[in-house]
Formats: sequence, structure tokens, C-alpha cells
Amino acid sequence: MAHFPQSQGNVRAPRVSANFPITIKTDHGQAVGVLHYLSETGGVVRMKRRISSRAFAELIIGSGHDQITALVELLGSARHPQDQAFRIVAIDDSDHARLQSLMRPGRA
Repeated sequence: MAHFPQSQGNVRAPRVSANFPITIKTDHGQAVGVLHYLSETGGVVRMKRRISSRAFAELIIGSGHDQITALVELLGSARHPQDQAFRIVAIDDSDHARLQSLMRPGRA
């Protein structure tokens, strides 16, 4: 079953610093980069080329059997010119469980 993360009003989801390889797939191709920050509702990726804001994409975190896949909405600019924020729109329950394990202290 899919999980649809919801933000809790004015309370920001806890964020952790991360350093995992990512791939973003859109209708117009794919881009690779590094996951910079992560929360249960979204995060920030650092890529060589940005993808237009408000695009929907498949985000793949990591590689091999431990990868996490989610449907994301790419958002506007972040602090660094190569950073792009994203919001998780939908994620499978098993991927959500792996995402939560990445959020545990000392893991990311």
C-alpha cells in the first residue's frame, strides 16, 4: 500500500543531513546527484543541472537492494544554486520504512 506523507501544519518535519547517491527520472530524462538533506516529507538534492520546478519525478535514493523509490514534486530553489528541494507525494510502505530507518540518528 502507498504512503502519502502529510505535513503537520506549522510543525516542520525533522531533517537529517545525508550523503546518498540519487537518481531523478522525469518524462524528459534523468539526472543524478547526491541527497543533501532528508525528512519524512521531502528534502534537498544537489545536482549538476536543475530540473524545472513543479515537475513530478521518480526519486531513487541509493542503489542496489537498499534503494528507496518515491514519487516527488520538485520545488523551487534552495540555498545553493545546485540544490533542488523536493516534496514526497507518494511512497510505498516498504520504502517508507527504509526512509524512516535512514532518519534514525547515526544512520544518515
